[in-house]
Amino acid sequence: MMIIITSTQVFEEFIVEEFLGYITATVVRGFNFVRDASATLTSVLGGRNAAIEEQIELAFNEALDQMRCKARALKADAIINLSLEYNIEELSFCGPLLIVVAEGVAVDLVRREGATSLQQAREREEEEGLI
Repeated sequence: MMIIITSTQVFEEFIVEEFLGYITATVVRGFNFVRDASATLTSVLGGRNAAIEEQIELAFNEALDQMRCKARALKADAIINLSLEYNIEELSFCGPLLIVVAEGVAVDLVRREGATSLQQAREREEEEGLI
């Protein structure tokens, strides 16, 4: 089942039928000093930091995957009000850590065209050959 994810509360096609709960995901990743040595050099010399950008993107995707799993467990159709934040913390005993936090609200949706549930709307679309 596809979970719709948005940072807003408004959908053109859907209305929120029920709020199922506030959900969060946290990802903490350490940096590999050998691989990330080039990132340190790039930071000193200036320019884009591809190694750090890649780690942030991977952590964001992992957090979104966790959010989707939690939404599925609640039998939600969507996550609204999504917020993604990250921070890089320097800890003396283990080096830099990337911390990503995702939060949002799991909801059930209903199509605006009058279907009583998203499942019914999907079934109608399949019958009509729209999907």
